[in-house]
Amino acid sequence: MAIEDQLADLERRAVALLNTASALEKRFAAMEKPKVLFASDWKTSPTDGGWGVQAKVPGRATLVPGRYGNAVRLHTEPGDTNIAGSGLSERCDLDGSGVISFREGDEMRMEHSIMFPIDFVPGNGWYVAAAFHNSSNDGVGQANFHVDACRWDRGVLGLRGYGEGSNWDYPDYEAKLGHIVRGLWYDFRYYARWTHKQGGFFNAWVKVENDDFSRQVLAHKGPTLYKDQGVYWKLSCYHEAFGKPTSVVHERVIVLRVA
Repeated sequence: MAIEDQLADLERRAVALLNTASALEKRFAAMEKPKVLFASDWKTSPTDGGWGVQAKVPGRATLVPGRYGNAVRLHTEPGDTNIAGSGLSERCDLDGSGVISFREGDEMRMEHSIMFPIDFVPGNGWYVAAAFHNSSNDGVGQANFHVDACRWDRGVLGLRGYGEGSNWDYPDYEAKLGHIVRGLWYDFRYYARWTHKQGGFFNAWVKVENDDFSRQVLAHKGPTLYKDQGVYWKLSCYHEAFGKPTSVVHERVIVLRVA
């Protein structure tokens, strides 16, 4: 074969390899691209998108300016008790059971942001700012995942989680993130596999406003659900009664399922 023909043949092979590599790259990108399940878009009301308000009276959940559009301020006053099973504790929550829920074997990526405004008061008991609540209230244990604004520590931000076989009093995994600074946004990212088996995991990152990067704060391996249950997401201002009004602001809830 003449040298010109050999060069032409090599060129054709190179083009074919490049085309194959490009096709594979597109295929893998499509396989790995997560599906957007939910993105918050509060234009006119806290209930936009399917959220349910759990509050004592109308006006406890309101829209306020956020960084990317509207955010939601959840507020309680002393006496906001007996709300959706809260008993003597006080609650103003957005219930996402109709829009954000996961079952056995689901994987998810999720992002959300919380800001503790100037009128945030932590008390000195427990205070939940967000949670993945187990799907059945049959007494099996704590909600599967919590973002705590206080846990008998006067306002230390924390994460904790429970799975099959958990002891109510001792989380299977947790992270303490330091005392809350009012007025700053905390951006959270999660990557989790929901299962009551040992193949579960829950990874979490947090970025505080003005920081240049996120830091990983959780890398749990093990159960993340209770057997025969799922989870649903709640945005919360839920706490023991301590005689003072308090507020939490939420924005930018984005949920992706990757498998």
